[in-house]
Amino acid sequence: MNKGIKESVEMKPEEACKEGEAANDEGAGIYENRKNASKSEAVKNDLELKKKTITTAHVTLAKGKSLLMRAISCYSSMTASTRKFFVLGQKPKKRPEGIFLCQSSYGYDADNDYHKTCNGGHTEARILANLALSNQLAGAKIVFNINWNDESKLPCQHCFDMICKTASDEECDAKIFICTEDNEPVDMNKECKKSNSDYDKFKRNYTRDYG
Repeated sequence: MNKGIKESVEMKPEEACKEGEAANDEGAGIYENRKNASKSEAVKNDLELKKKTITTAHVTLAKGKSLLMRAISCYSSMTASTRKFFVLGQKPKKRPEGIFLCQSSYGYDADNDYHKTCNGGHTEARILANLALSNQLAGAKIVFNINWNDESKLPCQHCFDMICKTASDEECDAKIFICTEDNEPVDMNKECKKSNSDYDKFKRNYTRDYG
C-alpha cells in the first residue's frame, strides 16, 4: 500500500499550506532515515549531495473527499520500502507518451536536457499525473506546498508548465494553489493567466509580489 496518500479533511488553502509543510518535514525525515540506514557510503554520499524536491498537496476532490498526497523527486537511490511513503505518479516508461488530463494532453519533452534526468518525475507532476490517471483531476482543488532543497517554494519550469496546462483545461476546472515561505496561498489559475504561462514572467511576478 502506498503511504504517500492519506485521507484528510476539507480546509482553507491557508490551513492546507500549514498541513503540507508538516507533511514535507515528515518526508524529509524519511529521506534522512533512509540515508543514515544505508550500509553503502556511495549511496549515503549520493543521497547527501543530491538536490531534491519534496512536495505535499492537499487535494479536495469534486466529490468532497480530501486527500494529502506527498511526492519526492528523482529517488533512484531509495529502496521500495522508502518509496512507498511517496506518490509515484506515471510509470517512467510511460512518461514520454505524455498524459491525458481532462480535455487536453500534457506531453513531457523527453529530448530536452532539462527533463532527461527525471523525465517527468518531478513532484507536482507526479501528483497531477496520479490524479489524472485515477480520473480524480476534474473539479479538484489542489494546494501544493513545495520544498526544493530547502531553498525555494517555487515549482520548476516543468511542473509550472503542467500546472498551467491543467489550470487552462476547461474540462478539468481544477483550482490550483502553491504556498509561499509564509504559507500564504498563491492562486495559480490567476498567475498562469497573468503570466500567459511564461515561466520567467511568473517568477518575476512572484518575486515582486511575495519576495
